[in-house]
Amino acid sequence: MQTSLAMVSDPDAEEWTFAGFTPKIESKIKRIGINLGAPGDRVDDTGTTWLEYPSVGGKSPNLKISVSGDQMDYYRRHASTVTGPMPWVTASGVKNVRNFTIDVDTPGAEARPYTVRLYFAQPSTLKPGIFSVSLQGQVVEKSLDVSAEAGGVDRTLVREYTMIEAGGQLIIDLKPLGKNGPTFLSGIEIIAQE
Repeated sequence: MQTSLAMVSDPDAEEWTFAGFTPKIESKIKRIGINLGAPGDRVDDTGTTWLEYPSVGGKSPNLKISVSGDQMDYYRRHASTVTGPMPWVTASGVKNVRNFTIDVDTPGAEARPYTVRLYFAQPSTLKPGIFSVSLQGQVVEKSLDVSAEAGGVDRTLVREYTMIEAGGQLIIDLKPLGKNGPTFLSGIEIIAQE
């Protein structure tokens, strides 16, 4: 039987993995990404390790994370459905999230500055949502309309905030404005500033 095989590089192919063990992260976080609703872990081009949350693809490093909200629902789509930077991060997420807390250091640790990047993409399956965003109790977005800011649905929007002081925990709050639809979040990148 004669056969042929052709292999073609596809830069849009989704690449996911898992560590295969569960290391505990018990010291200061220097650089980490949390990919909400993702099917596994991944490292980006800058060296940031993106961990899936919740863990579904296999064992991931053990970060202390707390997520809450009313009728939260995680979603996942193929990265090809989203345009813009880091579509593999913004193709998944969680809707109706209100609070996200991550331990960035040991409890009671002295506060130090972080750069925090929040990743959003308005899924075409959700009605548009307008919400406020707070970091460490300080409002950083009074009225965020992701689809308007990104130029449409299924488009990545990245917001960066610098000099965010956090000790043991980093706290992110999303609050819907009136009856303006759900809140949603795809990813969080945390980078310690020297």
